[in-house]
Amino acid sequence: MARTGPAGRDTSRFAAPAPRPKVPENLAAFVAYAYSRKGQRVALKKQTIASIGEGPPPADNFKSQIEQWSRADVLLAVPRQLLLAAMPHRSATKVWSMLLDVCLTALRAHPASADLAAHLLSPSTDDECDSVLEQAATANLGHLLDSGTGKPFATAKANALRSNLVHTAVTWLVAARGWKPRLAIASLHRHAWRGGISVPETLRALAEVKDPAPLLAVASAFVEDAQQQRRFAEDAHAREGAALVRLEELEAHASELAAKLAEQRAAYGALTERLATEQREHQNTVSHLKDDYERLRSRILRRLTRELELLDEGMLALRRDPPKVHVMADHGDRAIAGLRDEIRALQSEDSP
Repeated sequence: MARTGPAGRDTSRFAAPAPRPKVPENLAAFVAYAYSRKGQRVALKKQTIASIGEGPPPADNFKSQIEQWSRADVLLAVPRQLLLAAMPHRSATKVWSMLLDVCLTALRAHPASADLAAHLLSPSTDDECDSVLEQAATANLGHLLDSGTGKPFATAKANALRSNLVHTAVTWLVAARGWKPRLAIASLHRHAWRGGISVPETLRALAEVKDPAPLLAVASAFVEDAQQQRRFAEDAHAREGAALVRLEELEAHASELAAKLAEQRAAYGALTERLATEQREHQNTVSHLKDDYERLRSRILRRLTRELELLDEGMLALRRDPPKVHVMADHGDRAIAGLRDEIRALQSEDSP
Protein backbone atom coordinates (compact mmCIF):
# COMPACT_ATOMS: atom_id res chain seq x y z
CA MET A 1 0.00 0.00 0.00
CA ALA A 2 1.39 3.42 -0.98
CA ARG A 3 2.42 5.76 1.81
CA THR A 4 0.87 9.29 1.72
CA GLY A 5 2.05 12.55 3.24
CA PRO A 6 0.46 15.93 3.60
CA ALA A 7 -2.10 16.75 0.90
CA GLY A 8 -2.31 13.02 0.12
CA ARG A 9 0.98 12.89 -1.78
CA ASP A 10 2.62 9.50 -2.34
CA THR A 11 5.89 9.46 -0.38
CA SER A 12 6.85 5.79 -0.78
CA ARG A 13 9.40 6.60 -3.46
CA PHE A 14 11.18 8.89 -1.00
CA ALA A 15 11.46 6.17 1.67
CA ALA A 16 15.00 5.31 2.91
CA PRO A 17 16.62 2.52 0.88
CA ALA A 18 17.21 -0.88 2.48
CA PRO A 19 20.64 -1.14 4.12
CA ARG A 20 23.32 -2.84 1.98
CA PRO A 21 24.32 -6.30 3.21
CA LYS A 22 27.41 -6.35 5.36
CA VAL A 23 30.56 -7.61 3.63
CA PRO A 24 31.50 -11.03 5.13
CA GLU A 25 34.53 -10.63 7.37
CA ASN A 26 35.76 -14.23 7.38
CA LEU A 27 35.37 -17.58 5.67
CA ALA A 28 32.52 -18.77 7.88
CA ALA A 29 30.58 -15.57 7.30
CA PHE A 30 31.09 -15.78 3.53
CA VAL A 31 29.96 -19.41 3.36
CA ALA A 32 26.93 -18.60 5.54
CA TYR A 33 26.13 -15.69 3.24
CA ALA A 34 26.40 -17.95 0.18
CA TYR A 35 24.01 -20.49 1.67
CA SER A 36 21.59 -17.71 2.61
CA ARG A 37 21.44 -16.81 -1.09
CA LYS A 38 20.04 -20.32 -1.84
CA GLY A 39 21.90 -20.82 -5.09
CA GLN A 40 21.92 -17.24 -6.34
CA ARG A 41 25.14 -15.70 -7.58
CA VAL A 42 27.59 -14.53 -4.92
CA ALA A 43 30.68 -12.36 -5.22
CA LEU A 44 33.92 -12.64 -3.27
CA LYS A 45 35.03 -9.11 -2.38
CA LYS A 46 38.65 -8.10 -2.01
CA GLN A 47 38.03 -7.17 1.61
CA THR A 48 36.72 -10.67 2.33
CA ILE A 49 39.68 -12.23 0.51
CA ALA A 50 42.09 -10.21 2.60
CA SER A 51 40.25 -11.10 5.82
CA ILE A 52 40.26 -14.82 5.00
CA GLY A 53 43.90 -14.82 3.91
CA GLU A 54 45.20 -12.86 6.87
CA GLY A 55 42.74 -13.96 9.55
CA PRO A 56 42.81 -16.96 11.87
CA PRO A 57 41.57 -20.38 10.74
CA PRO A 58 37.86 -21.14 11.13
CA ALA A 59 36.48 -22.45 14.41
CA ASP A 60 36.54 -26.15 15.19
CA ASN A 61 32.81 -26.51 14.55
CA PHE A 62 33.04 -24.94 11.09
CA LYS A 63 33.05 -28.30 9.33
CA SER A 64 29.89 -29.45 11.10
CA GLN A 65 28.26 -26.13 10.17
CA ILE A 66 29.11 -26.74 6.49
CA GLU A 67 27.61 -30.22 6.70
CA GLN A 68 24.39 -28.84 8.21
CA TRP A 69 24.13 -26.13 5.57
CA SER A 70 24.79 -28.66 2.83
CA ARG A 71 22.07 -31.04 3.98
CA ALA A 72 19.67 -28.09 4.17
CA ASP A 73 20.63 -27.14 0.59
CA VAL A 74 18.25 -29.75 -0.78
CA LEU A 75 18.87 -29.07 -4.47
CA LEU A 76 22.66 -28.73 -4.08
CA ALA A 77 22.57 -25.18 -5.46
CA VAL A 78 25.33 -23.50 -3.43
CA PRO A 79 28.69 -25.33 -3.97
CA ARG A 80 28.79 -24.34 -7.62
CA GLN A 81 28.29 -20.67 -6.70
CA LEU A 82 31.14 -20.90 -4.18
CA LEU A 83 33.44 -22.31 -6.88
CA LEU A 84 32.39 -19.67 -9.41
CA ALA A 85 32.98 -16.90 -6.88
CA ALA A 86 36.42 -18.23 -5.98
CA MET A 87 37.69 -19.00 -9.49
CA PRO A 88 38.74 -15.41 -10.37
CA HIS A 89 40.89 -15.35 -7.23
CA ARG A 90 42.86 -18.56 -7.62
CA SER A 91 46.06 -16.53 -7.32
CA ALA A 92 45.16 -16.10 -3.64
CA THR A 93 46.35 -19.62 -2.95
CA LYS A 94 45.25 -19.86 0.67
CA VAL A 95 41.73 -18.56 0.04
CA TRP A 96 41.33 -20.76 -3.03
CA SER A 97 42.46 -23.87 -1.14
CA MET A 98 40.16 -23.14 1.80
CA LEU A 99 37.13 -22.66 -0.46
CA LEU A 100 37.90 -25.89 -2.30
CA ASP A 101 37.92 -27.67 1.06
CA VAL A 102 34.57 -26.06 1.91
CA CYS A 103 33.04 -27.24 -1.38
CA LEU A 104 34.43 -30.74 -0.99
CA THR A 105 33.08 -30.96 2.57
CA ALA A 106 29.67 -29.80 1.36
CA LEU A 107 29.63 -32.30 -1.48
CA ARG A 108 30.62 -35.15 0.83
CA ALA A 109 27.82 -34.23 3.25
CA HIS A 110 25.05 -33.96 0.66
CA PRO A 111 23.32 -37.29 -0.08
CA ALA A 112 23.17 -36.60 -3.82
CA SER A 113 26.91 -35.94 -4.20
CA ALA A 114 28.47 -38.07 -1.44
CA ASP A 115 29.48 -40.87 -3.83
CA LEU A 116 30.66 -38.47 -6.52
CA ALA A 117 32.85 -36.45 -4.13
CA ALA A 118 35.22 -39.38 -3.71
CA HIS A 119 36.08 -39.22 -7.44
CA LEU A 120 36.56 -35.47 -7.84
CA LEU A 121 40.17 -35.46 -6.60
CA SER A 122 41.47 -38.25 -8.83
CA PRO A 123 40.95 -37.21 -12.50
CA SER A 124 44.20 -36.26 -14.23
CA THR A 125 43.31 -36.80 -17.90
CA ASP A 126 40.53 -35.59 -20.18
CA ASP A 127 39.06 -39.09 -20.41
CA GLU A 128 38.96 -39.43 -16.63
CA CYS A 129 37.23 -36.05 -16.29
CA ASP A 130 34.67 -37.15 -18.89
CA SER A 131 34.10 -40.35 -16.92
CA VAL A 132 33.44 -38.41 -13.69
CA LEU A 133 30.98 -36.11 -15.47
CA GLU A 134 29.20 -39.12 -16.95
CA GLN A 135 28.95 -40.57 -13.44
CA ALA A 136 27.32 -37.34 -12.24
CA ALA A 137 24.90 -37.29 -15.18
CA THR A 138 23.82 -40.91 -14.62
CA ALA A 139 23.83 -40.93 -10.80
CA ASN A 140 20.90 -42.77 -9.21
CA LEU A 141 18.87 -40.15 -7.34
CA GLY A 142 15.62 -42.10 -7.13
CA HIS A 143 16.21 -43.15 -3.52
CA LEU A 144 16.50 -39.55 -2.25
CA LEU A 145 13.59 -37.90 -0.48
CA ASP A 146 12.55 -34.27 -0.46
CA SER A 147 13.22 -33.06 3.08
CA GLY A 148 10.30 -30.67 2.77
CA THR A 149 7.68 -33.32 1.95
CA GLY A 150 9.37 -36.55 3.00
CA LYS A 151 8.47 -38.01 -0.39
CA PRO A 152 10.50 -38.61 -3.56
CA PHE A 153 11.37 -35.49 -5.48
CA ALA A 154 8.87 -34.11 -7.94
CA THR A 155 10.04 -34.17 -11.53
CA ALA A 156 10.98 -30.49 -11.63
CA LYS A 157 12.98 -30.71 -8.40
CA ALA A 158 14.63 -33.97 -9.45
CA ASN A 159 15.72 -32.37 -12.73
CA ALA A 160 17.00 -29.30 -10.87
CA LEU A 161 18.96 -31.49 -8.43
CA ARG A 162 20.57 -33.50 -11.24
CA SER A 163 21.36 -30.32 -13.17
CA ASN A 164 23.05 -28.79 -10.10
CA LEU A 165 24.97 -32.02 -9.47
CA VAL A 166 26.22 -32.15 -13.07
CA HIS A 167 27.13 -28.47 -13.29
CA THR A 168 28.82 -28.53 -9.87
CA ALA A 169 30.92 -31.47 -11.07
CA VAL A 170 31.88 -29.77 -14.35
CA THR A 171 32.70 -26.52 -12.52
CA TRP A 172 34.96 -28.42 -10.11
CA LEU A 173 36.69 -30.31 -12.93
CA VAL A 174 37.36 -27.11 -14.87
CA ALA A 175 38.32 -24.99 -11.85
CA ALA A 176 40.23 -27.52 -9.73
CA ARG A 177 41.46 -30.13 -12.22
CA GLY A 178 42.25 -27.88 -15.19
CA TRP A 179 39.80 -29.44 -17.62
CA LYS A 180 39.46 -27.37 -20.79
CA PRO A 181 36.02 -25.68 -21.06
CA ARG A 182 35.71 -26.76 -24.70
CA LEU A 183 36.06 -30.40 -23.69
CA ALA A 184 33.73 -29.91 -20.73
CA ILE A 185 31.00 -28.49 -22.98
CA ALA A 186 31.41 -31.39 -25.39
CA SER A 187 31.12 -33.82 -22.48
CA LEU A 188 27.98 -32.03 -21.22
CA HIS A 189 26.51 -32.37 -24.69
CA ARG A 190 27.16 -36.12 -24.67
CA HIS A 191 26.04 -36.94 -21.15
CA ALA A 192 23.70 -34.21 -19.86
CA TRP A 193 22.10 -32.31 -22.71
CA ARG A 194 20.05 -35.20 -23.99
CA GLY A 195 17.07 -35.23 -26.27
CA GLY A 196 15.96 -32.73 -28.89
CA ILE A 197 13.36 -29.96 -28.71
CA SER A 198 10.97 -28.75 -31.35
CA VAL A 199 11.53 -25.64 -33.45
CA PRO A 200 8.93 -23.55 -31.54
CA GLU A 201 10.50 -24.56 -28.21
CA THR A 202 13.92 -23.68 -29.57
CA LEU A 203 12.75 -20.25 -30.73
CA ARG A 204 11.00 -19.65 -27.40
CA ALA A 205 14.14 -20.57 -25.48
CA LEU A 206 16.28 -18.27 -27.63
CA ALA A 207 13.77 -15.42 -27.39
CA GLU A 208 13.71 -15.64 -23.59
CA VAL A 209 17.49 -15.52 -23.20
CA LYS A 210 18.49 -12.49 -21.17
CA ASP A 211 22.21 -13.14 -20.87
CA PRO A 212 23.81 -14.30 -24.15
CA ALA A 213 27.11 -15.13 -22.47
CA PRO A 214 26.29 -18.85 -21.88
CA LEU A 215 25.11 -19.24 -25.47
CA LEU A 216 28.26 -17.50 -26.68
CA ALA A 217 30.45 -19.84 -24.60
CA VAL A 218 28.68 -22.95 -25.89
CA ALA A 219 28.62 -21.72 -29.47
CA SER A 220 32.30 -20.76 -29.30
CA ALA A 221 33.17 -24.19 -27.94
CA PHE A 222 31.27 -25.95 -30.70
CA VAL A 223 32.70 -23.62 -33.36
CA GLU A 224 36.21 -24.30 -32.05
CA ASP A 225 35.50 -28.02 -31.99
CA ALA A 226 34.11 -27.85 -35.55
CA GLN A 227 37.19 -25.93 -36.70
CA GLN A 228 39.43 -28.48 -35.04
CA GLN A 229 37.51 -31.31 -36.67
CA ARG A 230 37.83 -29.50 -40.00
CA ARG A 231 41.58 -29.22 -39.46
CA PHE A 232 41.67 -32.91 -38.61
CA ALA A 233 39.71 -33.65 -41.79
CA GLU A 234 42.04 -31.47 -43.88
CA ASP A 235 45.07 -33.14 -42.35
CA ALA A 236 43.51 -36.54 -42.95
CA HIS A 237 42.73 -35.56 -46.56
CA ALA A 238 46.30 -34.37 -47.05
CA ARG A 239 47.65 -37.56 -45.53
CA GLU A 240 45.27 -39.55 -47.74
CA GLY A 241 46.58 -37.72 -50.84
CA ALA A 242 50.16 -38.35 -49.81
CA ALA A 243 49.29 -41.98 -49.10
CA LEU A 244 47.69 -42.34 -52.54
CA VAL A 245 50.79 -40.87 -54.20
CA ARG A 246 52.95 -43.19 -52.16
CA LEU A 247 50.64 -46.07 -53.08
CA GLU A 248 51.02 -45.28 -56.79
CA GLU A 249 54.79 -45.16 -56.37
CA LEU A 250 54.75 -48.48 -54.54
CA GLU A 251 52.51 -50.02 -57.20
CA ALA A 252 54.88 -48.82 -59.94
CA HIS A 253 57.82 -50.15 -57.98
CA ALA A 254 55.96 -53.40 -57.42
CA SER A 255 55.35 -53.67 -61.18
CA GLU A 256 59.06 -53.15 -61.83
CA LEU A 257 59.94 -55.75 -59.26
CA ALA A 258 57.37 -58.15 -60.75
CA ALA A 259 58.95 -57.68 -64.22
CA LYS A 260 62.43 -58.23 -62.80
CA LEU A 261 61.17 -61.24 -60.92
CA ALA A 262 59.70 -62.68 -64.11
CA GLU A 263 63.04 -62.12 -65.85
CA GLN A 264 64.89 -63.75 -63.00
CA ARG A 265 62.47 -66.66 -63.02
CA ALA A 266 62.96 -67.08 -66.77
CA ALA A 267 66.74 -66.92 -66.32
CA TYR A 268 66.50 -69.36 -63.45
CA GLY A 269 64.43 -71.69 -65.60
CA ALA A 270 66.99 -71.50 -68.42
CA LEU A 271 69.84 -72.10 -65.98
CA THR A 272 67.98 -75.01 -64.44
CA GLU A 273 67.39 -76.56 -67.85
CA ARG A 274 71.02 -75.96 -68.81
CA LEU A 275 72.20 -77.52 -65.60
CA ALA A 276 70.01 -80.55 -66.18
CA THR A 277 71.39 -80.89 -69.71
CA GLU A 278 74.97 -80.57 -68.50
CA GLN A 279 74.29 -83.08 -65.76
CA ARG A 280 72.95 -85.54 -68.31
CA GLU A 281 75.94 -84.89 -70.57
CA HIS A 282 78.28 -85.27 -67.63
CA GLN A 283 76.67 -88.54 -66.70
CA ASN A 284 77.00 -89.76 -70.28
CA THR A 285 80.65 -88.68 -70.37
CA VAL A 286 81.35 -90.39 -67.08
CA SER A 287 79.61 -93.52 -68.35
CA HIS A 288 81.70 -93.45 -71.57
CA LEU A 289 84.88 -92.84 -69.61
CA LYS A 290 84.09 -95.74 -67.36
CA ASP A 291 83.50 -97.94 -70.39
CA ASP A 292 86.75 -96.76 -71.99
CA TYR A 293 88.59 -97.28 -68.75
CA GLU A 294 87.24 -100.79 -68.34
CA ARG A 295 88.16 -101.67 -71.95
CA LEU A 296 91.67 -100.21 -71.51
CA ARG A 297 92.11 -101.94 -68.19
CA SER A 298 90.97 -105.26 -69.63
CA ARG A 299 93.28 -104.91 -72.64
CA ILE A 300 96.31 -103.97 -70.55
CA LEU A 301 95.62 -106.78 -68.11
CA ARG A 302 95.36 -109.23 -70.96
CA ARG A 303 98.57 -107.88 -72.51
CA LEU A 304 100.48 -107.94 -69.22
CA THR A 305 99.16 -111.39 -68.42
CA ARG A 306 100.22 -112.74 -71.82
CA GLU A 307 103.68 -111.17 -71.69
CA LEU A 308 104.13 -112.28 -68.10
CA GLU A 309 103.36 -115.85 -69.13
CA LEU A 310 106.04 -115.62 -71.86
CA LEU A 311 108.58 -114.38 -69.32
CA ASP A 312 107.62 -117.13 -66.88
CA GLU A 313 108.13 -119.73 -69.59
CA GLY A 314 111.50 -118.17 -70.49
CA MET A 315 112.57 -118.23 -66.82
CA LEU A 316 111.60 -121.89 -66.57
CA ALA A 317 113.73 -122.58 -69.66
CA LEU A 318 116.72 -120.86 -68.02
CA ARG A 319 116.37 -122.97 -64.87
CA ARG A 320 116.65 -126.23 -66.77
CA ASP A 321 119.90 -128.12 -66.91
CA PRO A 322 121.28 -127.34 -69.30
CA PRO A 323 119.52 -123.91 -69.53
CA LYS A 324 117.73 -123.21 -72.76
CA VAL A 325 118.88 -119.68 -73.33
CA HIS A 326 117.46 -119.44 -76.82
CA VAL A 327 113.96 -120.14 -75.44
CA MET A 328 114.39 -117.32 -72.89
CA ALA A 329 115.70 -114.99 -75.56
CA ASP A 330 112.77 -115.78 -77.85
CA HIS A 331 110.15 -115.34 -75.13
CA GLY A 332 111.86 -112.18 -73.86
CA ASP A 333 111.91 -110.68 -77.34
CA ARG A 334 108.28 -111.53 -77.86
CA ALA A 335 107.29 -110.02 -74.44
CA ILE A 336 109.26 -106.84 -75.12
CA ALA A 337 107.73 -106.55 -78.58
CA GLY A 338 104.25 -106.97 -77.12
CA LEU A 339 104.85 -104.30 -74.46
CA ARG A 340 106.24 -101.92 -77.07
CA ASP A 341 103.15 -102.48 -79.21
CA GLU A 342 100.95 -101.64 -76.20
CA ILE A 343 102.96 -98.50 -75.44
CA ARG A 344 102.63 -97.33 -79.06
CA ALA A 345 98.90 -98.05 -78.92
CA LEU A 346 98.55 -95.99 -75.75
CA GLN A 347 100.58 -93.16 -77.25
CA SER A 348 98.44 -93.14 -80.37
CA GLU A 349 95.24 -92.97 -78.23
CA ASP A 350 96.61 -89.94 -76.29
CA SER A 351 97.41 -88.07 -79.50
CA PRO A 352 94.74 -85.53 -80.66
